[in-house]
Amino acid sequence: MKNKIKSMKKTGKKVSVVLLSGGLDSCVAAVMKAKEGNEVYLLSVDYESPPTQKEQESRNKIINWLLTNFKNVKKHEQVRLNGYIKLRTVERGNLIPQGYPFTRDEMFILLVASWLERLLIENKDYGEGEVVIATTKEDTLNFEDIRPEVYTCIKGILDTKYCNKIGKSMSVSVPFIEMMKYEVIKTGVEIGAPLQYTWSCYFGEEQPCDNCDQCKWRKEAFNSAGAKDPLLLLAK
Repeated sequence: MKNKIKSMKKTGKKVSVVLLSGGLDSCVAAVMKAKEGNEVYLLSVDYESPPTQKEQESRNKIINWLLTNFKNVKKHEQVRLNGYIKLRTVERGNLIPQGYPFTRDEMFILLVASWLERLLIENKDYGEGEVVIATTKEDTLNFEDIRPEVYTCIKGILDTKYCNKIGKSMSVSVPFIEMMKYEVIKTGVEIGAPLQYTWSCYFGEEQPCDNCDQCKWRKEAFNSAGAKDPLLLLAK
């Protein structure tokens, strides 16, 4: 039985399920995984928050681009959590960061893992899989709930799942955990990711507000990367 399990691990294809928003980091992560040659699936989670509609528009453009350009990008699925999560808006000086989503990221990762396990169990061609999360080093500095040790804990949960009993393992891939956002942008430019379709602003207006934390971080990151933001160029 052990030999059979080892054989399944060696011969099965690797599948990546990417948590995809309409933002910079997950867009670059999805393109990077597609270029690696794994079979790629995309999962998005919608919930009631100001940027949802604008993120949906941006995300749909990214999805269409990926499906058009990569045969190994197989499918996109969407989960709706209407009314379940509210972003926290706070006054300056509050200890809780602007836009902090209560225990959101951990739940999203497990939703991705749920789909990944189903793919592994139902598809005999898949031997192993990874949950792909585009958290950056900058994110871990701004939001304590997504520090590296969180992903170690989640990996411990994945190790208990049924797919491991049939020789198919799940891992957590956080490719940008040691990278600042400007480095992710540089990577995106190098691999030809459609950064012009990405959206970062907390608000759902036609143009980025240029005032919320995400807009400021995005602007600083493009400046540090020595690149022009293609989203702003399109808006002109």
